This record gives sequence, C-alpha cells and structure tokens, in this order.
Amino acid sequence: PGATVEGAGRAVGLSARELRRRCATHVGFGPKGLHRVLRFRAFLRRAPLVAAGARSLAGAAADAGYADQSHLGRECRRLTGSSPAELVGRWAAAAETAGSAV
Repeated sequence: PGATVEGAGRAVGLSARELRRRCATHVGFGPKGLHRVLRFRAFLRRAPLVAAGARSLAGAAADAGYADQSHLGRECRRLTGSSPAELVGRWAAAAETAGSAV
C-alpha cells in the first residue's frame, strides 16, 4: 500500500520512466498493471479456501491486498469478466467434479 512507480524505481536504481519501459518490455505492461495482476493472483491462491467455506470472500480480498471486497469485485470483473463469487463458484464446482471422479 502506498507504493509508487517512482519509489519502486528509486529502490532498484532506475527512473520511473526506465522502470515503466523495462516492465513493459519484459512483462508486456507497466508496473501498475503488473501489480494488479500479482494482487489478483494472490486472491486466486485463496479461492480454494473461499470455495471450501474456510475463508470469507471479504477476508480473502483483504489478505490479497485489496482495500475491500468491492475493490476486488471491480478488479475481478476488469481482469476476468466475472465476479469473484462466480469465479469461486466455478472453482467449487470443478473441485466437486474432480472429487467425484476419484
């Protein structure tokens, strides 16, 4: 929280412009986009816990670094076109199907 591209660049000895350029070259988008994707991946790692009822959606959102559950919802829709609840529901259905196949 509170990190800036300028601060991250300084921390690694690059200007903000150079950090943006290198990030786009190596990752395909800028540092802020990378941050969004990595934070979303942190949520996805918690999705099985939410699907199993061991963690709330709001708790998983907070754990992953979102300001609140609605922040996660907006990002999830931007990145996947689905709501977090829809993703978790699909995760739970897939786990149930995999469990019954064994």
